[in-house]
Formats: sequence, C-alpha cells, structure tokens
Amino acid sequence: MSVNFRSVQGPARDLPDWRRRARIRRTDPQGLVVADEYACNGEYVRVSPHYRKTGRTYRVRPENAPAFFAAMLHEAGLLPELFTAQDCADEEVLSLLDTLWPDSQHLLPSLESPVAASDHGTEPSPRAGFSFTIAQALVEFVGLAASGPAASTAPAADPARMDALRRKVEEIRAKQRQAAVVPKAASTAKSGRRKSA
Repeated sequence: MSVNFRSVQGPARDLPDWRRRARIRRTDPQGLVVADEYACNGEYVRVSPHYRKTGRTYRVRPENAPAFFAAMLHEAGLLPELFTAQDCADEEVLSLLDTLWPDSQHLLPSLESPVAASDHGTEPSPRAGFSFTIAQALVEFVGLAASGPAASTAPAADPARMDALRRKVEEIRAKQRQAAVVPKAASTAKSGRRKSA
C-alpha cells in the first residue's frame, strides 16, 4: 500500500512541538566529547522535531534561555562569574545579558526564533529565547517534557503576581456583574411606571 502524504488530511499544526529534552555534551579543546560532562552548566534544551535524521545538526532551544546564555558566556570566558538560573531571573542580570547579546550572538550557529526557524515574528534574545543548530553528536537526549504548550518559553508564574492578577480579575468580574444588574433594574423601574400610568 502506498500513501501520498501530501494529500492526507489531518489536523494542521502551526508550530512545532519541542517535547524532546536534551543536554549538550561538553567537548575538550581538541573537540572530543568529554564523558559525563555537559556544556552550559548542564542547562536543558528542547530539540526541534523538524530535522533531517540523515543530517548532521539538530535545532535546539534552551528551556531557560537567560541561564543557558549566561553559562555559555562564562564558558567562553566572556562573563567573569557563572550565574545560576535564580540569578538570571533578576532584572539587573537580565539587563547585563541584554548588553552582552549583540556582541555574543555569533557564538550561536544559525540563530533563529525560539518558536521555529521559520518564525520571523519573534526576535531571538536572552529574554524571549532563541534557537540554534548544534552537531547531533553533542546532543544527549534525556526524555520527553510534559505535554502541553511546549513552544512557550515563559518562566513559572510568581505567586504574589498571580494573587494580584486574581484580585484584578475578581474586580473586573464584579463590575461586569454589577453592569448587568443595573440595566435589569432600570428596565424593571420603567415597566413599573408604565403600569401605574
């Protein structure tokens, strides 16, 4: 049985599902892979499903782009201190990484959007995220990420911010309920006046 895959109808997918998790293996100065050591402080990356199995590279996207970029700069000798993932959530550290980005993005081969290589709407950056290509031999798969919107690069929500947002949503809904009650009361009052006249 032969199947023409171009004519098969199915659900359209706008964005790739970056569910495969991996880490990048460290290499020595001669370019040989060092056993049980990982580059960029062992930060996890997601591997794009759009790659050629017979090719030589994968497109990868760091799960935590600021921490990955900071670790990469530290390993390249362009940052004097290694920042942790928690450090990279600080606005001052993010601002520092933003200033280093223009001069350091050449370290990332085939730099593109974190969503997909064909996405031209998202400018790659340490804040928004980024994707790049890397030799397949340097990628070590560690499993699949949880299902869900894998294309998202947003950090976990801050509990205090979530509480503030929850209160704001409750205020908005209360105003909407009140606005819905006011027209009903006004129409009831008008109909009462008509009956008495």
